[in-house]
Amino acid sequence: MKIAPTFLLLLICFISKSSFADSVDVELYPNPNTGKFMLRIDNVTEAQQATLVVYNLTGQALSTLSIQLAIGTNTVAVNQTQLANGVYIAKVSGKGWTFNQRIVISKNDPIDSLDAVHYNLNLSIRNLATKSISGKADITLAVTAASVQSIKLDLLKLTADSVVVDGNVLSFSQTDSTLSIQLAATKLQGDTFILSVYYKGQPVTDASWGGFYFNGNYAYNMGVAFTSKPHNFGRCWFPCFDNFTDRATYSFHVTADAGFKAVCNGLMLPETLNGDGSTTWNWELNQAIPTYLASVAVGQYEFVKYTFTGINRTYPVWLAVVAADTAKARASFTNLNNALVCFESKFGVYPFDRVGYVGVPFTSGAMEHATNIAYPLYAINGNTNYETLMAHELSHMWWGNHTTCRTAEDMWLNEGWASFCEALFLECMYGKDAYITDIKTKTSDVLLNAPSDDGGWLPVSGVPHNSTYGTHVYKKGALMVHTLRTLMGDSAFFAACKHYQLTYPYQDVNSEDLKNTFQAFTTINLTNFFDKWIYSPGHSDVVLSGYAQNGNAHHFDFMELNRLNSIHTASLPFRFKVYLSNNTIINRLLTASNGQASFDTSLPQGISMVDYGINEDYGVYLAHFSQKQSIATTGSMSFADVLASINVQTAGAANDSLTITHHWVGPLDANLRAKGIRISKERYWTVQGKLSEGFKAWGFLSYNGSSNQFLDKELITQTEDSLVLLYRQNPNIDWAVHTDHTFQPGPSKTDKVGRFWVNNLVQGEYAFGIRDYRVTAVQELVAQPKNGVTIYITPNPTVGDSFTLHISKPIVVNRMRLVNTAGKTVWQKQLNQLIDTYEIATENVGSGMYILVVESGNQSFTAKFTRP
Repeated sequence: MKIAPTFLLLLICFISKSSFADSVDVELYPNPNTGKFMLRIDNVTEAQQATLVVYNLTGQALSTLSIQLAIGTNTVAVNQTQLANGVYIAKVSGKGWTFNQRIVISKNDPIDSLDAVHYNLNLSIRNLATKSISGKADITLAVTAASVQSIKLDLLKLTADSVVVDGNVLSFSQTDSTLSIQLAATKLQGDTFILSVYYKGQPVTDASWGGFYFNGNYAYNMGVAFTSKPHNFGRCWFPCFDNFTDRATYSFHVTADAGFKAVCNGLMLPETLNGDGSTTWNWELNQAIPTYLASVAVGQYEFVKYTFTGINRTYPVWLAVVAADTAKARASFTNLNNALVCFESKFGVYPFDRVGYVGVPFTSGAMEHATNIAYPLYAINGNTNYETLMAHELSHMWWGNHTTCRTAEDMWLNEGWASFCEALFLECMYGKDAYITDIKTKTSDVLLNAPSDDGGWLPVSGVPHNSTYGTHVYKKGALMVHTLRTLMGDSAFFAACKHYQLTYPYQDVNSEDLKNTFQAFTTINLTNFFDKWIYSPGHSDVVLSGYAQNGNAHHFDFMELNRLNSIHTASLPFRFKVYLSNNTIINRLLTASNGQASFDTSLPQGISMVDYGINEDYGVYLAHFSQKQSIATTGSMSFADVLASINVQTAGAANDSLTITHHWVGPLDANLRAKGIRISKERYWTVQGKLSEGFKAWGFLSYNGSSNQFLDKELITQTEDSLVLLYRQNPNIDWAVHTDHTFQPGPSKTDKVGRFWVNNLVQGEYAFGIRDYRVTAVQELVAQPKNGVTIYITPNPTVGDSFTLHISKPIVVNRMRLVNTAGKTVWQKQLNQLIDTYEIATENVGSGMYILVVESGNQSFTAKFTRP
């Protein structure tokens, strides 16, 4: 499915599964469960008290259980049947260790007691002006529970006339969304029977996207609904078990008026000519799919047909459009065969009996119905402008239709992969440069727009309901797949893709299934990768943190800086380029291990470094975007991709260039706290390039802390009066307040919008800061630095919902604790991570004075702070 992004809000995110004590092993099984599960805790080295807390996805604690652990292995039966069906977080903690895991509770209600094996839909869709349908659904059901006495089907605002089983007319009741049926005789486990529902009405559309549409000479469905819960929308046109996990095969018998055809999933069987001039169109789908992938479209269609020869078989390709559009369809789908070759070679054989697209007058995207993709007429325009949309929907036959996300929270397994396949298709068609261009576009979109589109920075897995079809899922999800590809290498990555498809054919899956399958094909720690990149919000950047030159020898230090993410990547490859004065380039693939990397090189006599670049090939998703432009002429130049602009007053040489990089992380703030300045933890700029002597330009750096933006809203909490521009020539130098500029606030001091006009833009780093008395208002009682390490807190006093811990140099932090004046620990966090900054939430911490204790190995560091 391809759509415009919706707005979302993330309330809380947990790491899916992590144990912070190597000696303790925790397992929760089975998962999913009915609310009853087993908790096994191994390798306990001393008797202790543990706690199990179950949270909902908004972070509300729903239940707490104390567990007494003995030395060795402990197995505990847990009963949480009071909880409704859904996704929860189980947090198990003991002495020095914590374990978090998502759990799915799926009780044995009437839906779970039955498996819909086959839907045989007999529908009349005639006289489209009435916007009505009628028909009969014959549903073959298999009993999976010990016994079944009732059935509850999903049916949305359509009226059931009668229900029949075994020739018996049954009693039933209806709500707007369900059909409840009482069986005449109990059905036992292993029984299979056919339930017939006669129904009619006007099918509905979702308030935002999806549903059943009547538009002129077209009637068609779009199988998901953005605002409805669940998103599955088969229930808007036939009675069903509407979820991602219940799969069935389908038969369709759709009666349409003369001149109209009905196009459905699967292969077309001979049509039936009726005595009243209507025709019944018959289709059969032999592969089991969830209900949201079932499809019908009625229109004055003609078919463009041919046979495609795949890896090990041939299969039909059908495009359904009106007669006037057949030539356009051939032209717009001219690269469809190339897409099929690409995806079969990367993911394995095409998993269905037919490739099919049907043109519909839908203006908000496409829908990946299995073998019968609902494709917008605007994209069938006679050119290939929308060929990535074609490829996106085709890739769903593997990613979404063959393997389907088990819950909406894991929609990136469908949509993130399909968005990645847009870039992969471009690579297959036009080469690696086209692939990277698409990845760069997605990177820019995510960094600039994702939080505004989706209401905040989100992970790609574990998203809330209203963010299921957002920019994080689609675009960031694609970037996560791209990064995984880079980490693993193409050979291992695509071998894992094929194995994953073979392992879970026509099945529902979750992120752990993907992780575990791919782990068998790489030595990269995918648990670390998924914890950081998939299950956690925020992002990271690799930046130059230190540079030293001694004669011809050059030493570079790099650091991974995090934004709303405290986990360092165990092994993060990135490409580093050094541009030299003799027009040659040093190009090296480096690896940041747990947040740090370094590189040494010696240059020939008389050769100097004129520029450098990090991850210019966009091999992994890093939170920066660079824009490079020639500056051989004077005048205004927009660096729109990096939210800056310049005006060249004096141009340099013909081959001069300027690169501006916008980092979506906060830099280390060094000595600023002592000056009463709080630096932005959201972003900063690096200005560099090949500049001749005499070059001069104005620079314009705009700020925006308005509520609908995610640029400077954390920095600017009140007025703009205290804003400052900060500068340093390189990372070895402390930040200083920049003075050679004009401060240009907007028309209001409280609109939080304005800019700094830099009179002489030079190479170095620029950041926004704000004078904030709170960062120095409380004198901290800090011991003498230990091994050169000191810590401090900003802001202090802390009046918001969080404060930031700053460490003078990166250290491995094992644990952090907040201790009140009575000596009681009111909060603690086990980390075992290399960090230099860390954001700590304080919304649950009351007023008073506290000590933050940071434990690192056999040392501890303390900082005092006040919460008014």
